[in-house]
Amino acid sequence: LFRSKDSFHKLKIRYDIKSANKFIWINVFIISAISIVLYSLSYISSSELYSMLIISLAYVVAHKSLESGELYSKLLETQKTENARLEKIVAEKTRELRDINKYLEKIATIDSLTGLFNRHYFTMFIKELIEKDNSVKLAFFSLDLNFFKPINDKFGHDMGDFVLREIGKRLMSVSPENCTAFRMGGDEFMIVFIFNKNSDDDFLSSVNSIACSICEKTDSPVINYDDDGNPHLTFRLSSSIGIALYPQQSMSVDELLKFSDIAMYDVKHKFEKSAFKIYDQRSA
Repeated sequence: LFRSKDSFHKLKIRYDIKSANKFIWINVFIISAISIVLYSLSYISSSELYSMLIISLAYVVAHKSLESGELYSKLLETQKTENARLEKIVAEKTRELRDINKYLEKIATIDSLTGLFNRHYFTMFIKELIEKDNSVKLAFFSLDLNFFKPINDKFGHDMGDFVLREIGKRLMSVSPENCTAFRMGGDEFMIVFIFNKNSDDDFLSSVNSIACSICEKTDSPVINYDDDGNPHLTFRLSSSIGIALYPQQSMSVDELLKFSDIAMYDVKHKFEKSAFKIYDQRSA
């Protein structure tokens, strides 16, 4: 429809210009003819004839100038309209690219099953955190679920995924203002605690408080409900947690991950309920 309107408008402009040009040349022809007749009848001199012919030509030139100005104005208006249309298209494409980039960034950094950050993002997160504040105090909680494998083996991977999603939700709620949870793979998780320097508690007491909170959340039964909302299956898990401290124990992230894994394996399967241990360099 818009294209038809534009075509009609352009056709009308061409028609008006064509009609005006025809009218101009008719006038010039009439003036020139009258001038020649008057000159042939000796009513005007040759200089007056030339003057009238020059006036006719000047009339044509003036009209063409006005016509050019009108065409220029219309061209300028059309160009402004086209520029506005192109700017709108560019803005829309820019928004689309921004949304696509956000989506790609999300799927590159988020674990699709649990909604937690993934291992890939963990490295970037810690690097940015340390570069932003080299005096920051961090605690790395390396977490491994106990009694998870039998769920997969007996009830299938769909039920195992359900359990992992539920654990992911619980870990996400562990002190969300200063803790960030990651799924490192399988049933292995990581929580990074950022110590608030303005806190009234000291660093170690805060670390112990976070560890106790993780234990409570993983010890709580995971209940699967049927379609009617009734409890269908109840799973009892626990977690083994190893903790490493930055920068007290090391300033190397790789080394701290190794320390937290060592501490985690020290308590793995030694207790029925969740347990944690802070890595001890003296006993290493």
